[in-house]
Amino acid sequence: IKTNTKSHTLVSIGKEPNKVEMKEEPSREEFRSGGLFLEVGKNKLYLVSTGDDVKSVGVKSGYILYLGIPSSNERKKIRNCLSFVLGRPLIKTGYSIFNEEWLLVSFKSISAYSFGGAAFLLHSLPPYPLGEKYQGEINSNIITPLVNAIYDNYEEYKFGHLSWAYWHAVCAPVHIAAVHFGACIESLQKSYIEKNGKIFNNALTEKTKFKKFRKATLEVLASLKLEETEHKVMESKINSLNQTPQSVLTERFLGHLDIEFSDAEKSAWQQRNNAAHGNEIEEGSQIQLIKEIKILKVIFHRVLLRIINGGEYYTDYYSIGFPIRNIRDSVDKNV
Repeated sequence: IKTNTKSHTLVSIGKEPNKVEMKEEPSREEFRSGGLFLEVGKNKLYLVSTGDDVKSVGVKSGYILYLGIPSSNERKKIRNCLSFVLGRPLIKTGYSIFNEEWLLVSFKSISAYSFGGAAFLLHSLPPYPLGEKYQGEINSNIITPLVNAIYDNYEEYKFGHLSWAYWHAVCAPVHIAAVHFGACIESLQKSYIEKNGKIFNNALTEKTKFKKFRKATLEVLASLKLEETEHKVMESKINSLNQTPQSVLTERFLGHLDIEFSDAEKSAWQQRNNAAHGNEIEEGSQIQLIKEIKILKVIFHRVLLRIINGGEYYTDYYSIGFPIRNIRDSVDKNV
């Protein structure tokens, strides 16, 4: 980013008719790295950082500069995609519209929703390494395909809803975060199965076998001659017996995606049930709980990246040193 600053100084000496005026126009140029050019769909834009805010906790202000005027929904879509890839939510505080001469036409300022201020306390933890040279680097050649992979699958996998759920999971208290991450994973799983139902078996057993079982079981039920209310409840339970339990469905889902699921990840997956049912957290197990929440977050990253073909690697935020792993490999169970 090149900034050229000019100031105008007029020095006036004496009075008319002998007055002398001297004009001075000193200028200063500054160069810094703080912008990223991206093409997302048909939109061309710059992601610009304006530096650290004095009153914030290391949070950088910035803006997205569009070469054009995309709709509000389109801007929100791009913002959600960028937020996930960058590993921190981009909080909207308003927008400005300029004409071709870059004169201000209109602007709007809003009271931003920041998850109760929690968004400003987060560290940037992108799901995928965004640079090649150092931690924190953002390379346009790396980030562009990943942002567009999410953008192209946005409606299909309901990413607007996923983004909302994901950032609430990241900002949620420890005792309930597992429920939110579990909901994110199951929502993504549901969308995937809806799209790929023909190649993904979501029934517990073959339909032909279940039909025989159901017929025989309903005959037994009829012979019991129960009251109408009891009969209807029992019949409903029989009809739902071929619905695959969520644990089995998830195991099939991950197997279908060719993603390895370690014992540590299976244990973390159980936490979503413990949190949902209000199971007590044993004294001294808080550290393990925090680790398992990190695993659930990483599982969501891996599943999403795998589904959208977002890359072959992911950042393992569970293991010490945040190693980069192949998308199919699980986290280090020995950590």
